[in-house]
Amino acid sequence: MAFPVLNGVLQRVKQKVISKFQKNGRIKKTAILLLGTGMGCTIASAPIFLSQNSSGLSIDAVKDEMNKLRQKASSMSPQDKMIFSIIGTNIAVFGLWRVPALQGFLSRHFLLSLENLRHGRIHTLLTSAFSHHSFPHLAFNMIAFYSFAPTMYKVTSPYDSLFLTLYLGGGLSCSIFSLLNKSIRSLPSSSLGASGCVYSVLFAFGLLFPQAQLGIIFIPFVSFSAFKGLCGLAAFDTLGLLFRRIAIFDHAGHIGGAIFGSAFVFGAADYLRVKPNPDKYRLF
Repeated sequence: MAFPVLNGVLQRVKQKVISKFQKNGRIKKTAILLLGTGMGCTIASAPIFLSQNSSGLSIDAVKDEMNKLRQKASSMSPQDKMIFSIIGTNIAVFGLWRVPALQGFLSRHFLLSLENLRHGRIHTLLTSAFSHHSFPHLAFNMIAFYSFAPTMYKVTSPYDSLFLTLYLGGGLSCSIFSLLNKSIRSLPSSSLGASGCVYSVLFAFGLLFPQAQLGIIFIPFVSFSAFKGLCGLAAFDTLGLLFRRIAIFDHAGHIGGAIFGSAFVFGAADYLRVKPNPDKYRLF
């Protein structure tokens, strides 16, 4: 299993959702989310929403659709399986946040906070990195991830574990830096999201392809080198961390993800198909 801890939690959520909303083999509520848990939540784990127009749909019919999705997933390339496993898991957890009955459960098991850590919920260091409460947050992170993930998967292939290390390590590093910042500054806030994972992938990409031209979504006429983009992000998050009045994101978490992605490039250089070349790290 690619995500054994996360799969275990999602399986418990799946059972809880079905047991709460299933009655006499029928789906009773307006919209519920079903999760499949094959191969670390592949594309078959993407959310399936059932509306009142499907009031006569049985659980068996839903299972048939899930089996069809799994069959389609089996024909996907290893790269697509890996990338869409991650995206599908993020979308699935986002869907669970839409179920009112699961708010308490998700707050305890998919939210990063000092309180959760004090209660021994160590798994939230990872599960919070797959959790998004708002659609814009989810969409931005997944679009950014998908922009760089295919290239980084090729760079780390044929070692799937390397790509997972890059992604999950960025999430864990993000969580640790975020919690340290909250603890030092006595901040009671909680956080969630895949930003640390995305930062890890992005910074690894930028250090391996520093002269690649990047742009800003919705602003197609603006372009800059990947290395300049990394420097801009690093400066932005450093300022946000130092000056709390202008802080609008979890800047400490972003820095944690960036540090892991950067360390990964040099630490795993012998196993990468593209080697870092510091001579190309220039702003002008």
